[in-house]
Amino acid sequence: MHLTKTLISTTCALLLGAPALLAACDSGGDGATSDTLGGDTAATPMVDATAVATTAMAYKAGGFTRITEVPAMSQHQGSDVVVWAQNDVAAIYRAADPANTSASVAFPEGATIVKEQLDDQGEMYAITVMHKGPAGYAPDSDDWFFERVEKDGTISQQGQVGFCITCHSPRKPVDWVFGITAANQTAQ
Repeated sequence: MHLTKTLISTTCALLLGAPALLAACDSGGDGATSDTLGGDTAATPMVDATAVATTAMAYKAGGFTRITEVPAMSQHQGSDVVVWAQNDVAAIYRAADPANTSASVAFPEGATIVKEQLDDQGEMYAITVMHKGPAGYAPDSDDWFFERVEKDGTISQQGQVGFCITCHSPRKPVDWVFGITAANQTAQ
């Protein structure tokens, strides 16, 4: 229901030309987001935030591989996370070594990675998503689209999220991902 309301609100805002509803990201890394269109819609490819959220929220229903064996501490509000990657890019994600920024890792357009954020009882309360957009979507982030989806399906942040970019940018040589140590990866 909330995802539907978000889609309707976003669609209405776009149709009515209400750019104020889509806040621009600043370099301060405060979590503000830019629009999902990547700027000039005539020349810039788009990412469908609702479609990405819908795919990502179905991570346990199939199509994704759990990468993290044991939940690991993350920068995401100090919560533990479990990383999931789409089946067709799970091997690429597994190759990303947290200790090595020179590993050869490159994700194809359409790749989606989900970080399941867990509360103190180990229950999911939100997911954060990295989705590789089309070439030219967001050159400054190598076309990665970032999104946070609450447990009820509400998209609370999307696009070029400042603090996501700030945190992940040191991992640019490894296509912006941190990876999971081999010792904490699930069996293949």
